[in-house]
Amino acid sequence: MGVDQTDPIEQIAAGQITLTDNVQVREMVACTPDQIRQRVRRIIAEAGPNRLVVSTTGTPLGPIGPRLAENYRALIGTALEWGRP
Repeated sequence: MGVDQTDPIEQIAAGQITLTDNVQVREMVACTPDQIRQRVRRIIAEAGPNRLVVSTTGTPLGPIGPRLAENYRALIGTALEWGRP
């Protein structure tokens, strides 16, 4: 049995399956809030607002500092603003 992986899945499966875990935890740690907002908008534009759960690939292993907290607020706020009403 092998592994069949398609990347990016959004381009071929949008609207057919529910897509989740689309923001890497390393992005949440390393990026600025503006970069996270841009990433979320791109995810929604590519996958469409239907059958999409904007979420991270995991949880932070350490404490959540001010920057990481701001990135989570940016992710949630942008998903609410740009996602399906």
